[in-house]
Amino acid sequence: MKILIVFLLSFSILSSKTVVGTVYDSFTNETVADVKIIINIKEGTIYTDKNGKFEIEVSKKTHTDFIKSGYVEKHINLTPDYDTLSIFLTPLNFEYDDITITDNKFKKSSQRTISQSSINENSSKSLSELLNSKLGISSSEMGEAVSRPVINGLSGNRLSVINDGFKSKDLSGNSPDHAQAQTLNGLDRISILSGAELVRYGASLVGSAVHTESNYNIGTPISNNSNIVTSSFATNNNKLSISTKNQFIEILNGFVLDGVYTKANNVSTPNGELFNTEYELYEISSGLYYELGEYSINPYMSVFEKKYGIPGGFVGAHPKGVDIEMNRNTIGLNSEYHTHGAVIDKLKLDYERSFYDHKEYESSGLIGAQFRFVSNTVRFELEQHQGSIFNNGYMGLQLTRKDNELGGFVFIPNNQYNLISAYIKEKVALIDQINLNYGARYEIIQVNLDNPYLFQSEIINSRDFSSFSNALTINYTPSENLLFTFDLALSNRAPEPEELFSNGPHLAAYSYEIGNPNLDLERSISYSLKSQYNTQDFNIGSELYYYDYSNYITPFATGDTNYSTLLPIFRQTNIAAELYGLNINAEYDFNSFLTLNSDFTYTIGKETASGTYLPLIPPLAMNIALNYKLEDWNFRINSKMATSQEKTGLFESRTDGYIVLNADIKKNIDLGGNMLSVMLNFYNITNQVYRNHLSRIKSVYPQPGFGTELIVNYYF
Repeated sequence: MKILIVFLLSFSILSSKTVVGTVYDSFTNETVADVKIIINIKEGTIYTDKNGKFEIEVSKKTHTDFIKSGYVEKHINLTPDYDTLSIFLTPLNFEYDDITITDNKFKKSSQRTISQSSINENSSKSLSELLNSKLGISSSEMGEAVSRPVINGLSGNRLSVINDGFKSKDLSGNSPDHAQAQTLNGLDRISILSGAELVRYGASLVGSAVHTESNYNIGTPISNNSNIVTSSFATNNNKLSISTKNQFIEILNGFVLDGVYTKANNVSTPNGELFNTEYELYEISSGLYYELGEYSINPYMSVFEKKYGIPGGFVGAHPKGVDIEMNRNTIGLNSEYHTHGAVIDKLKLDYERSFYDHKEYESSGLIGAQFRFVSNTVRFELEQHQGSIFNNGYMGLQLTRKDNELGGFVFIPNNQYNLISAYIKEKVALIDQINLNYGARYEIIQVNLDNPYLFQSEIINSRDFSSFSNALTINYTPSENLLFTFDLALSNRAPEPEELFSNGPHLAAYSYEIGNPNLDLERSISYSLKSQYNTQDFNIGSELYYYDYSNYITPFATGDTNYSTLLPIFRQTNIAAELYGLNINAEYDFNSFLTLNSDFTYTIGKETASGTYLPLIPPLAMNIALNYKLEDWNFRINSKMATSQEKTGLFESRTDGYIVLNADIKKNIDLGGNMLSVMLNFYNITNQVYRNHLSRIKSVYPQPGFGTELIVNYYF
């Protein structure tokens, strides 16, 4: 990974020699034992000894992978020019799929992540598809082109999807028909954050958030050139995707250039082709890193465009569906100054500007709805040194202005959204077994309308909110194999402009939406207890959670219809609600070849007063996967299961349970220090008819039927 630093200590003229090296923790400078080193994909595997040392016989360009649970995976090409070297692996709160991660003191954590290799192998998929297949996370959707993660029943604006520390790049949290404006191709890692870590990103601290980091978010000098070219083809909807990821050391201290193009036709279901589900997209992104003494800067840019369809054919929908065009342009700058002071270690100043435009076209070609915004965000942050008691803390100030413009038949006044927030997060190491993480965030938000808004004979020109949210995370490690994490959060989220001021048809969402400008803060207190037990062969984690909302903002189906548009009416409402449930994930290595993975999720959501079930809560679900590795071959079979959902909200239809079988085969081929990875996926092998309970179009959209996908990755 980017953080790996290779120091070349001497040179040799021999064409074949033994390279001797040592692996260190980049934060503590301590040696790291039992690091797995894979040589040229299939030639061999060795491990560092108890002192972190290793030896490799090198006679040609040799591709090596350094892998250690709790550290960033790194790939490097060795040549006979190397004599001795030192490898510095940086501990992060990130790691491999469904395995827990590192902390300098506690070599485990309850966070769940997806590795870079999994992202590369699934770059044509959506974020929701990857999270579901790897971590068992649910997703809401309106066809394959539109989906968004749902964690523990939390979705929409309650679940933040954060990209490089900012979450204002699209409007996917506001409506089910708004696609996410990013692809997997440009990502470096994905993690699920919770507790005190969330204060940096927003006031909603309940549950979890999805955090993605882009390749162009370069934090240290790039140490070696790395290039990946990927192509894939899926038979179900004739989806063709071509992408590339590149990092170079020749330009300043590092340059990244990524790109992807995907085109897909209509989805084929067991019941036949589903029309108007095709889509086409591209994304291009780049970043530059420059370091001058204690200063560093990282300018970046990203351009995204997508055209997609929402199918029709059901009550409240357009007969031929709706076509959507969206684009998003982002530029930003990350900068750091290392003060090396007695208390403060770094000063950070980050800026990002995003332009977003979303148009919904009727079959006649007229624009039925348009959503556009320009957002500018500045964040200033102080990071402190790691001390004996207080360590890894930070405090910051964030300023955001977002200009929202709306057109077509969207009856929301143009508005300006202004936010000022201050936050702090501190980690306290009490004793060897216990540490505390406390975070707090204060926000002042003002929404100013371009024109007065008439609501129930009341004229409204603006809404102001102020909120204070804080969270406490306690980590307790009774033994080196066991970790308990308790999260307690008091959260106050201000409603979004769309929740306040909507008053008209939203064509692609197939709903007539009525906001409520008198909405108060969404208030909640949440509790979560996580456990993680790790041995060499077995890992198991669990989470028990309870979210108590005294003021839960939700668009409730009224059961009425707006007869001028024939759309069902949804009205934004405040209610008291509670969500609770259980998650379990486990992994067992039978031997070095065979591994079993599983995850289990179950959520219940109710109105507190009446006991009525909340809508759009996923049913009990379980995934089981069996992986078999034989040298450079990998075989995997996966069973995805869900029970029927009978606990439905008002005017919500039930869904049947299902069992779906998937499988994949992968082979890695050594090409003289470079690597070719070929994967063949088989989806819905039995052509099962099943429906996603969280789909707004489930009445006409069963999930895709049997299909295959060929994915080819070339690493050089």
